[in-house]
Amino acid sequence: MKLIDFGFSKPLSLGEGGTHLLTRIGTPYFIAPEILEGKYGLECDLWSIGVLTYFVLSGKPPFDGEKEISVYNKIKTCDYDFPDNDWKEISFNAKEFIKSLLHPNPKKRMSAEAAL
Repeated sequence: MKLIDFGFSKPLSLGEGGTHLLTRIGTPYFIAPEILEGKYGLECDLWSIGVLTYFVLSGKPPFDGEKEISVYNKIKTCDYDFPDNDWKEISFNAKEFIKSLLHPNPKKRMSAEAAL
């Protein structure tokens, strides 16, 4: 599997005052809540991994809606679940992994090191 979408990528300076990005861009289903708030850092990539994992295991996005604003509202409130018809065969550990990545507070979200 190859994941490619680096059209909006940029170097992120972790030095003086360079720990946050401010431009609100991204694919609606994968956008982290802190991006919607307008201030984000590296943690938003871990959120996207959680969304991708959810999608790969269930075939559906965790945050869905008829309109983009509906998707954004669900993301802001972290409104998702694991419906039995899609998730009954998926392990508890996989669900916990996703929950750890889809934590609304980026500081409490699973780190890249822990995810590995």
